[in-house]
Amino acid sequence: MKKFLALFFISVLILFLTACNSRQEQESKVDAIVSPLSDEEYNDVETHGLDNPTKL
Repeated sequence: MKKFLALFFISVLILFLTACNSRQEQESKVDAIVSPLSDEEYNDVETHGLDNPTKL
């Protein structure tokens, strides 16, 4: 019985390690639409942490 449990746990461990080891690269695509901001909206946006924040 102990051998069966040990074999079972080793099998589960091997299955878990091989299932979580897949290193396939995920491909993702992001589309963003940026609309212009008014001066009031721009002033409401937090810009700390940005190097030289300017409104275009």
